[in-house]
Amino acid sequence: MGVWRNITDAIFKIHRLGNVSDSWMRRELGNGMDIRFWWDKWRDSLSLKIKYDRLYALSLAKEGVVSDYWNGEDWVLQWRRDVRGGIEAEQLQMLMEELQDVKCSNNKDAWRWELGNLDYFTVGSLRNHLDDVLLPMGHVLYRWNRFVPIKVNVLVWRIALDRLSTRVNLEIRGVDTPSTRCPMCDKDLEYSNHVFFKCELAKEIWSRIAGWVDLHMPLFGLLQEVYDWLDALSMQGMQKEKILAIIMITLWVLWGYRNAMVFRTKKYRKDILVDTVKLYSFNWYCVRNRKMSRD
Repeated sequence: MGVWRNITDAIFKIHRLGNVSDSWMRRELGNGMDIRFWWDKWRDSLSLKIKYDRLYALSLAKEGVVSDYWNGEDWVLQWRRDVRGGIEAEQLQMLMEELQDVKCSNNKDAWRWELGNLDYFTVGSLRNHLDDVLLPMGHVLYRWNRFVPIKVNVLVWRIALDRLSTRVNLEIRGVDTPSTRCPMCDKDLEYSNHVFFKCELAKEIWSRIAGWVDLHMPLFGLLQEVYDWLDALSMQGMQKEKILAIIMITLWVLWGYRNAMVFRTKKYRKDILVDTVKLYSFNWYCVRNRKMSRD
């Protein structure tokens, strides 16, 4: 009894940590009679109701299967009212472009296994994936910085691993979220790279930080690009370490503002985010560098 208890506990833990995901199994479209159009993940790792949330809210057949939307020649979607401009029109255009080359056939809908090079399940493919997830990841690029607290270093490490609880990551792990859109701009899906680099707010903050440190910062798309830019700077190692500290603090402040938008637990003023970065940078540097006094 004790052995089986340990086995079941291990299985539950793997699922709870998101190491086993239903995104590993994909629905393959056949006649479309067994695949729910909005709910099932039959196009990619996200369901259409998540990718096109505004259109899902307008749909008259939210529980309909794919074949309900296919008339034999084209896709027919019905709405409870006309689609308006802005985000709704943009999502409709994107959806129709995604479905442009997709057609139902006479075959039955099927399941496909996404891990490994085979379309069907193998124990080896699952074992290899769990090894990659659960065993130490020594190949992940990360740089520790002595001028910021451990909590900031840990956050940036989790960004490098893409282990933050963004709305998209939660959805992929099977956690139901009210929306997968960025809470700061409500324009794009909330991936880590969007939150920290591609969101309009993030771009504005980075531009003002660049002006503060008097350096030209390109538009970053991911953390590795920040490291590459930092390596190419013509300055001494100590100066680079200070710039890296400011960058890490900026990431910390952006994540704090994002969490405030999601949970509403603390009032964050958007107009003082850069000032907050400056304050944290000065205070943390003074605390961790005994050679520098507050005067």
